[in-house]
Amino acid sequence: MKNRFYLLSLALLALVFLSQSRAVMAGSMPVPAEEGDEEVTDSIATDSIVPVAIVNGDSLFASLTQAFYSATDTAETNIQLLADVSMGLVVINEGVTVSLDLNGYDVVIDSLGIYNYGNLLITDSSESRDGSMFLDHGNVSMIYNYGELTIEEGSYVCSSKEFTGADFRRCLITFDNSKTFIKKGSFSSTGQVLCAYGELTIDAGEFVTTGNTDVVANYAVDQQLVINGGVFSNVADKPEGADLRRCLWTNTGTKTLINDGLFTSENQVVYLLGETTIEGGDFTSVGNASVVRNYSMDGQLTINGGSFQNLASKPEEGSDQRCCLFTNVNTKTVIDDASFSSTYQVLVLNGNATINGGSYTTNGNINVVGNFNTLGELVINNGTFINTCNLYEESDNRRCLWASKGTTTTVNNGTFTNDATAQTITIYGTATVNGGIITNNGQGSGIASNGSVEITDCRISAWNMLICWEGATMVCSGGLYSEPIPENLLAEGCECVENIDADTMETYPYKVVKGSRGDVNGDGSVDVADISTVISVMAGGESEETEKAADVNGDGNVDVADISTVISIMAGE
Repeated sequence: MKNRFYLLSLALLALVFLSQSRAVMAGSMPVPAEEGDEEVTDSIATDSIVPVAIVNGDSLFASLTQAFYSATDTAETNIQLLADVSMGLVVINEGVTVSLDLNGYDVVIDSLGIYNYGNLLITDSSESRDGSMFLDHGNVSMIYNYGELTIEEGSYVCSSKEFTGADFRRCLITFDNSKTFIKKGSFSSTGQVLCAYGELTIDAGEFVTTGNTDVVANYAVDQQLVINGGVFSNVADKPEGADLRRCLWTNTGTKTLINDGLFTSENQVVYLLGETTIEGGDFTSVGNASVVRNYSMDGQLTINGGSFQNLASKPEEGSDQRCCLFTNVNTKTVIDDASFSSTYQVLVLNGNATINGGSYTTNGNINVVGNFNTLGELVINNGTFINTCNLYEESDNRRCLWASKGTTTTVNNGTFTNDATAQTITIYGTATVNGGIITNNGQGSGIASNGSVEITDCRISAWNMLICWEGATMVCSGGLYSEPIPENLLAEGCECVENIDADTMETYPYKVVKGSRGDVNGDGSVDVADISTVISVMAGGESEETEKAADVNGDGNVDVADISTVISIMAGE
């Protein structure tokens, strides 16, 4: 593609140079002043032609195109507009540095736009900062950047009408090894707004498309797209065919960093095939789609911050695809912190995922998190997961976590809150629960197993603590509970006892402990040897683990009362 644009640029540049040569022969370029003549100070403009641009503060031009072509590689050329103007094809050669000051005026591009192989700066020094560039014809882009481009101000509108075939309508396209910096500005297009094959950094600005396409597309392999801020909106109407409306699309092999920004779409917001890190920003979808869709199999999606919302109503027909994040098979996702809320599912995970923090909320009759990854693992190290739905039709599907058959899930910590008659956590695969606060404020259970669940520690407050359906397994070896745990769910050598810890006993009056109560030395029986071990602990001669076992009555102290408790157990009391 680059070679085709380059050859086209050379051919058109030759035509421009030819027209300039004819202009010189016609006497429109500077000529020496003869005696008696008025001083010639305008390289293009005459008394009968109004100048539209001034170059380097002293040379007036009646053509912006020729003002550009006055630039050389010997010094920087500064062009300032003096009036609204139309412009043909412009090619800035390698080694040439040009700055264009829109100065509050409008530029209408009536040819193929600007091809930059050098160094181009576009700014606006006017008080109103309302200078603009318009392209309203052809299946072409406004600016083609092969060199270094910086846009500091201005409005850029590509409003070409619809057509059939490949869509090349863009405000800006960048190519391999180019560098582009957008400091500010307003960009709108009927096609893509920005298409990057080279390095692109966006600090601020407004970017809007009315087309069934992306606002920004990243194709830059081995170079990075960095978004530090800006407002990105896809406001296109729903198409009859495939819905490609997005704010950001990234290709395989690319790298993207989003530090901040406001992203809004009627469909998907971000569609990822490349490695992406999101540090912040607000991402909102109002359509039957995912806010973020991770299809990247050659890079990881890392979310360290930001706000992700799906605000769409239930679709009238078809499947319900509303969610904040959808991940595909063989992808990797790490969430350290962020805020997620949805009217339906929040996270739909088909690839490996690690959740280290963040808040996740749905008000829909569905799961907050769904683990469908049969080829890897979901690990939850922390986070807050809440289902706030209070109205539903037919069956109650309100849950915080659902893991389907064949999946592996590990919960090390986190807060899971549900108001449903359904379960707070439902496992059809294999799961290990090593911690977390699990609450069901309705008439549902804390954890339900239709697969294999091992609970080593957690805190559960629910009407029905644990459910193990026929054919499934569940083993509990620790934790605090609001109701007693049935013996058939206790691990071997564990028992459910009264919790007398003052800080937790009100909410969780029961706890599951390892080892037989009174078996202080852990030899499998309760006898005189255990009394001797309690005495040894009182004298300070045992390990921390033995000290915990010696607190037989659970009052937090090891004393004579524990010896009396051991004697009572030996007596069968």
